[in-house]
Amino acid sequence: VFDRLLWQSPSRVFVDVLLDCTHYQYPPLVSAAFAMLIRNFSQRLFTLDALQNTQILCSPESQKSFATALSHCRAITSVINLRMTFDEEASIARNLRLLADMCCNRDGSRNATNQQILRSVDAHSLAHRLLRLPVSE
Repeated sequence: VFDRLLWQSPSRVFVDVLLDCTHYQYPPLVSAAFAMLIRNFSQRLFTLDALQNTQILCSPESQKSFATALSHCRAITSVINLRMTFDEEASIARNLRLLADMCCNRDGSRNATNQQILRSVDAHSLAHRLLRLPVSE
């Protein structure tokens, strides 16, 4: 058994020991084991989520795209947070069109890099927020 444990990853051994502790009749041990299991897996999920939402800007082109997307999103957000006028609604439409144009290349094919950038600046939820605004008469 000890040889098998040496070849496994430390986190897997840790989880195996905690799972084994949940079978005991001593309630404080079982509670502590469950609490540590929950903490272990919730930290993994938090880390995984943070890593999936991290945008690495490797090229000057992607850095420029990120700056452009961020500035358009900030412009739209500042107008949403204030009371909109007709000129500001035109500004929102222009900024949304520029963000939408970033999603595709000139030939109409998908631009995965820019789509990831738009996800990282939360452009999609911003567009959803715009759709939920009440319409003025």
